[in-house]
Amino acid sequence: MVRLLLANDYFKVSRKDLDDLRIKPSYEAAEIERGEPFEFSFGGQPVMAYPGETVGTALLAAGIATFRTTRQGGQPRGIFCGIGICFDCLVVVEGRLNQRA
Repeated sequence: MVRLLLANDYFKVSRKDLDDLRIKPSYEAAEIERGEPFEFSFGGQPVMAYPGETVGTALLAAGIATFRTTRQGGQPRGIFCGIGICFDCLVVVEGRLNQRA
């Protein structure tokens, strides 16, 4: 099961109900060329990514919108600003703490 965070409510969605949320390379306006996909794990779940994608992009494309919770109150956090200024998207990457997704 994947948890999607929408308006501070959790909705359980089956993984099979989610298509890959990326723009398809076959979409004529996209003009996307991608390398071979690879997998990494997030919270014990396998996540598919492409070379050059940010961690945040891969997680959102997999339907994962909550990356962490706050220290006080346990409030869910994910992509907020999308440009690395607000620090809501902090994750641990290969043992390195507080990396922006």
